[in-house]
Amino acid sequence: MAISSPFVEAWHRLRFCVAALVGVIVAGTVGYIILGFPWLDALYQTVPTVATVGFREVQPLSAVGQAFTIALILVGVGTALYTFTQVRWPGSGRRWSRSRSDPHRHRYGGPTQGAGRRRPPLNYRSD
Repeated sequence: MAISSPFVEAWHRLRFCVAALVGVIVAGTVGYIILGFPWLDALYQTVPTVATVGFREVQPLSAVGQAFTIALILVGVGTALYTFTQVRWPGSGRRWSRSRSDPHRHRYGGPTQGAGRRRPPLNYRSD
């Protein structure tokens, strides 16, 4: 029987996300090596591309290299954003948005309802 706790589930989810991010960086580096870059230049081209820093190209890119870079940006940024959304304290149950059971969700929700008003603070029990 497998042990299932919020910490174990969060650890497995984080391991998968980090492995996917490392996989994107490795695939990007190998792709640039195939395009004729030395391995360090290929890694140096991949990391700023995935991190959306927008630095300069190490070498001029052909049309195939430009298409590869576009695909790397889309896959890499999507993977990085997904990884960052999975990083949270395990077991807290809190995400970036309010839950459906939030009593103030409907009163202040929507673009036209309560525009410019602040939501009241969440009440957490301290006992």
